[in-house]
Amino acid sequence: MDDNESRRIWALAEQVDQVLPVLAVKLVHFVKDFPVPDVTLPQAFLLHHLRHHGPCTASTIADLLGVTSGPVTSLTKRLIQRGLLHRRPDEKDGRVVWFSLTEAGEALADTLSRHSTERWAAVIRQVGEDRARTALEIMGNTIRVLDGLQGEPSR
Repeated sequence: MDDNESRRIWALAEQVDQVLPVLAVKLVHFVKDFPVPDVTLPQAFLLHHLRHHGPCTASTIADLLGVTSGPVTSLTKRLIQRGLLHRRPDEKDGRVVWFSLTEAGEALADTLSRHSTERWAAVIRQVGEDRARTALEIMGNTIRVLDGLQGEPSR
């Protein structure tokens, strides 16, 4: 990489560094505007994950949310109390716990998904289909690159 390319990349990285925090805050506010009361962002994320991927373990939930087992216990306990999750121990290893959606959990996950899809469709109509497709491709590529960088020291 020559000096000119390095400077251009650095300038782009500085722009991303300026825009990304604003975008992150706006995205959080956008996605947490739920059509039902008393649903937190982590709860909605877990319901969405279970709806699309099926049952998962407590350790999988911790990895997905980037938290330790304590917050997972609190999160799942609230959803179980609301009748949205089933909890069952693994048949072969009693230390492992599996979580799945109840019928009420599936219904709520469907409601949240429909609401989210409607809102994103409105954004896509404003941005335009071609630009939205390009943005989606860039997001997918960025996710793959970030996944590959995890564990590397910061530079």
